Amino acid sequence: MQGAFAIALGEPGIYYLALAHVSVRLNGPDGQRLSNERLEFLGDAVLELLMSEALYRRYPDMSEGDLTRLRSQLVSRQYINRWAEELGVGEAMARIHGVPPESRHILGNALEALFGAMFLDRGLEPARSALSFAILEARVDWQHLLDHMVDYKSQLLHWAQAGQHAVEFVMGTYRSRPPRFTCRLLVDGQEVLTSIQPSKKEAQKQAAKLFIQSLGEQGARLQDCGDCEGEDA
Repeated sequence: MQGAFAIALGEPGIYYLALAHVSVRLNGPDGQRLSNERLEFLGDAVLELLMSEALYRRYPDMSEGDLTRLRSQLVSRQYINRWAEELGVGEAMARIHGVPPESRHILGNALEALFGAMFLDRGLEPARSALSFAILEARVDWQHLLDHMVDYKSQLLHWAQAGQHAVEFVMGTYRSRPPRFTCRLLVDGQEVLTSIQPSKKEAQKQAAKLFIQSLGEQGARLQDCGDCEGEDA
């Protein structure tokens, strides 16, 4: 694991524990059952702190609300589990303890535990360097994150409500392999644009994004509007 994170690990025992899921029969010197759950608890806090700092420095003009939403994506199970898989955490768990993880969720928990172990073993700065090298610089598509952070569909519906416009998403299927979906955006009964994406949800998102961007300065104001937040239908 040292190569994956580009840091020299000190005390091997704590990393051995970080990779020990509760299903591993690991006992302490007094016979107590051991697992990585406490390190996972610590590592979760370490990751949240380091992610917060990285976002604060990377986006000096971003609002607190947007920083929070972006951090929520980065520390979500979807990303943590995927990064753990890509970094070979599962292989390390199977090699060291002889028990392959049963789910990606277990991998994500172990990755958090590893950052807890790094913090205790080496301190915050090496943990920060490991996060930057292994994840932030190598595995984060920042533009993709920003695009998905903005809820363009909710912004469009907010614009329509404020201006008393009727908005409709008309879905269809585009003949291709694999199949793709079309979304025709109608405003006040008039078709204004069409989006083609791999899923219906993505087609609607793309149509809303293109329309908001076409509004120019008005669209930019909508993107700064805190009242435009909401969940996708």
